[in-house]
Amino acid sequence: MDTLINLEEAANHRAASILAGNSPIPLQDGPKWIGRIASEKQRNGASLGYPLQANISGLLLAMAPANVILNSIEPYENGWLAKSAPDSDGRHDGYVYIDRREFIEMVGVLHVGPWLTESRTWWPGVYELQLVKQLPTIVRQLISQLHLPAPLYLFMNLVDVCGTAIVTESDDGIERPFPIPADLNKVNFTPVLLDMLTYHESVVNSLNKIRRVIGLKSSRPFYL
Repeated sequence: MDTLINLEEAANHRAASILAGNSPIPLQDGPKWIGRIASEKQRNGASLGYPLQANISGLLLAMAPANVILNSIEPYENGWLAKSAPDSDGRHDGYVYIDRREFIEMVGVLHVGPWLTESRTWWPGVYELQLVKQLPTIVRQLISQLHLPAPLYLFMNLVDVCGTAIVTESDDGIERPFPIPADLNKVNFTPVLLDMLTYHESVVNSLNKIRRVIGLKSSRPFYL
């Protein structure tokens, strides 16, 4: 049985590994949102077989980490990997990996662009909105189909954010870019217990760390 501390350390270590380039597929440049769902208990259900059950494969392809569309599935190591289409250089902008050893890994690349005085900006709503939308629906169904036992936790990280700025509302309600501190390249969010009762508010509070990082006092997303 893993403890929450052990699971959080494993998630943060994995995020650092992805930042270093150790992902199942080559990823495009840009900030990356990483989500990991893991249980403190060992799963007693049947292991993932081959071919993958149609209901699970359908849910996998419906996942959209950071709003990235996934369009193919292949076996990978101890489970299955759903990935986006590659670009002309063979790099992808997202994937979801389910491991029969108890976890779901989700990664989406946040594409950057110019906004006012900043050349590499992105909007946190890209991953926030999709996550909040899919947690009670597709993610919940996938957890059920995989027979992952409670308690389950969601661990989240942002990596490769140095030199970028996020576009969000200022304390006076004006949308503008806010540079990420120059010495910061990885953000670890507070783990969220997916108890299906209060997790929505917990997820929002956890995600708001990125707004506190840039010094906002009113950190609640304007779209919620």
